[in-house]
Amino acid sequence: MARKLSKTEAAGVKWDETTRYPWDEWTNGDTYELKQGEDFNGRVPQFRSQCNQVAKRRGLTASVLQNGDKVYVKFTKLQSDDAAGTTGA
Repeated sequence: MARKLSKTEAAGVKWDETTRYPWDEWTNGDTYELKQGEDFNGRVPQFRSQCNQVAKRRGLTASVLQNGDKVYVKFTKLQSDDAAGTTGA
């Protein structure tokens, strides 16, 4: 069952997305090689989803590629057509 936090406990909770991973660094446009268990926790599909959520909040697009035990990530700015949702495919 859920436990209600006291005001003191709640004050210590950090809601900032940057507390877990260095998103400011990873979203700078460079390509990064990450290792599961070292650079990120959890399964790759969930990490990919988290990358996409961060990208959306920052007006970016995330490219995530898994190759064995390594994951490559790159964040890029949305094209103007992508931002408007008018890409054709």
